[in-house]
Amino acid sequence: MSKAEIKRQIKEAQNHFATQSAEIIEELADKLADHLLGSKLPVDITDKDSPDAAPIVPADRKITKSDAEASGPAPRHYTMPVGPAKDQIDEVVKSFRLRIRDIATRRDEVIERLETGRWP
Repeated sequence: MSKAEIKRQIKEAQNHFATQSAEIIEELADKLADHLLGSKLPVDITDKDSPDAAPIVPADRKITKSDAEASGPAPRHYTMPVGPAKDQIDEVVKSFRLRIRDIATRRDEVIERLETGRWP
């Protein structure tokens, strides 16, 4: 297989796994919306990597669909004080973390096989 063909297949694999990840994130956002839509959280949901940035979802504001969508892409990167709201969000996110990790692992394995020429 030529280098150009390998690069094309790697790009194709990356796009395939990116699409799968996006679908899972969208499903997560929908699930969060189902649980939280219209409720008010007593605390901010912030980005763990940028604690000084504006909250992903501000405290004491009704959760909207766009808030749920904003919190969906960062299932491993949010932080909020311990409490019932965090427990509720963690319960929803927990089921998706494994799926996201599996997709990333499969993507890495496929790309490694393509790069090393061990593709069946």
